Amino acid sequence: MSGEALSSPDTVGQAMTTERPTKTPAKTSSAWRPWFALFILVAVIVTGAVALWYYVWGGVCSDCDGYYHPPQILLRNNGCAGTNCTGTVQMVDRLLPLNHFRTVVLNGTGIAIPLTELRSGTVGSGEGLTLTWTDFRGDDELSVGDRFSLSGVAQGFHYQVSFVDRVSGNLIAALTFDA
Repeated sequence: MSGEALSSPDTVGQAMTTERPTKTPAKTSSAWRPWFALFILVAVIVTGAVALWYYVWGGVCSDCDGYYHPPQILLRNNGCAGTNCTGTVQMVDRLLPLNHFRTVVLNGTGIAIPLTELRSGTVGSGEGLTLTWTDFRGDDELSVGDRFSLSGVAQGFHYQVSFVDRVSGNLIAALTFDA
């Protein structure tokens, strides 16, 4: 008859009036809080610095893995008007000095302007052609918006302006003009 004892009014009332002892929170020192905040602050600063370093240098370093990776550029053909053909740098994967590149101009039958170091102004001339470079930002670095012009072209010829990486000797980009 233990069931009767549990349902009797005496045990119910006794359970209602009996208070459970409450646990008081242990007194903790608040001395650790500034150190914890400092730890969090340092962790955020270090994480931000690593992310910034990777953002700035991670995509720029051309030989971080021990191998040389030639730059990549994309050129846009602006077309020819009369005896002048123009092109624009549309994409560059990293900024490099103009003299990091060499140019050569082919006229369909041979070399019209031999391999020449890229620089602002007149780059080279030969066989009645002149290649000029306009540095859009004026910083002597190959960048988006830089323009080049091939003047002296003749109707009915195909001209190719090629860009060669100075370090590897690889052809980086080429643009063909149909005059």
